[in-house]
Amino acid sequence: MNRVIAHRGASGYAPENTESAIRLAAALGARSIEIDITPTADGHLVLHHDDSLDRCSNGTGYVADQTLAQLSTLDTGSWFAPEFAGEKIISFDQCLQLAEALDLSVNAELKPPFGLETHCATLAIKSANRHANVEVLFSSFNLIALQALKSIAPASRVAYLIERPGQDWLSRALALGADAVHVWNHDLPEDISEALQNNLAMRVFTVNDAARAEFLWEQGYASVFTDFPDRLG
Repeated sequence: MNRVIAHRGASGYAPENTESAIRLAAALGARSIEIDITPTADGHLVLHHDDSLDRCSNGTGYVADQTLAQLSTLDTGSWFAPEFAGEKIISFDQCLQLAEALDLSVNAELKPPFGLETHCATLAIKSANRHANVEVLFSSFNLIALQALKSIAPASRVAYLIERPGQDWLSRALALGADAVHVWNHDLPEDISEALQNNLAMRVFTVNDAARAEFLWEQGYASVFTDFPDRLG
């Protein structure tokens, strides 16, 4: 993954998790993107952050209750700005196809509904295998989903996401066999030296200030996630 990762695509300029946001991220110089994936009712994965459709589309209800065909009819751009009217929800497979065309690496965050962790992990691995030319790193706050993913595909690269580090964040990451830990910009671990000694890449979300990004890189963090990939060097 590059040291600047476009958070949900270039989500400061385009509706998050959309084709427009991904294309714009690449146009602005990003070489890595972060997106969110969640399952549909008919066994696909789509790019969407929330369980509910209400915030980022003209639909209502839960993503997991809709088929891919139903989701594909929704407008997921008008909420952001009029010029994005008609933007569609895309599948994870479509995202990976686009990433390959644009030469982007992908951090895919698994967002499984409760009880669907293994289902979501299985679908994610199948999609990644269909697009083996794309560098994919899977991440999640959901440790069960990451454990399922590593059980299905032990060689897969995973990152443990934490918002507020407790005492056991490092031991959990090491037990998982994680490649990285992604931490919240507003509550960083006090010390990351042991993580770095264990070859864990430490990354920070979400950083939109260039000076802050430079400081974090100097502290040993490998990457930052940003809504504005053109603002960070």
